[in-house]
This record gives sequence, C-alpha cells and structure tokens, in this order.
Amino acid sequence: MKALKNKKLIPVLLVVAVGVWGLIIYRVVVYSGGGRVMTKIVEKRQAITNEESDTLFLNYRDPFLGTVPRGVKQPSPRVRAKATVEEPDSPPGFQFAGRIRKGKRDFWLMKSGDNTRLVSVKEKNVDGYRVEGVYRDSVCLRKGKRVYTLKME
Repeated sequence: MKALKNKKLIPVLLVVAVGVWGLIIYRVVVYSGGGRVMTKIVEKRQAITNEESDTLFLNYRDPFLGTVPRGVKQPSPRVRAKATVEEPDSPPGFQFAGRIRKGKRDFWLMKSGDNTRLVSVKEKNVDGYRVEGVYRDSVCLRKGKRVYTLKME
C-alpha cells in the first residue's frame, strides 16, 4: 500500500492499467471479426446410405484380451410375431365396494347387484377370477391374459 502513497508511481500504474485493458479490448475485437458479419459457406449435404445399418460387426480386437474373436456369430433373421386369438372381453359382474377389517382379519366387499359379500384378502380365486392384489381403493383380478382393476365406487 506504500506504492499508492507515492505520487510519482500513480500515473505509471494508471498507464499500465489502461494499456492492459486496451490490449484486452483489442483482442476481443480482433477475435470477433471487428464487427464484420461473416456468413457461413454452406455446402450441399449428402445423405449417408448404409445398407447394413442393423448389423453389428464383432471382428475387432478385444481391448482386454488382445485377441480377435474366432467365431463371429451372425445376427439371427427377424422372426415375425405370431398372431394370437384374443379372448372375448368379459369384465367381472361384480363391483369392489371397499375394504374392511374384522378383528385381525382383512376382508374386501364384493357387491353383485343387491347382494354384498365379504371375501377374505387371502382368498386367491373369486368367481373364476384370480385375485392379483387387494389395495386400499381397488382390487386387481386376472382371467386368462386379461387383468381387470376394480375401483371402489
């Protein structure tokens, strides 16, 4: 801080600061092109056509073993999925009316028309439907490949 108290050194420091800032501004202007608008020369693009786009070549040197694999397995031809006959949609004829606890056992209420029936949570089959899970507000049932979620009403 003694340098700032010296009156002879202040003009020298001011000239150095202006010179450094001038150099920085000069470099920025030269780098940006001096304010000139430079257009990019656009060449005509060519589409890359690769007939073997889904083939993975495994004939390169293994980086860990240092060898080239001997038998390169060719990819198997694509097999089309077989059309399956879907079962007709037959939703359950009952509704989920809620879940209750009676003592230490849990039940869910099954409402069919005017009848209400208690079904144990541990029971796995109800009227030909397999019980997948009983939740607070819904029950999931499965019949064949179809899954039905009955929401509480």
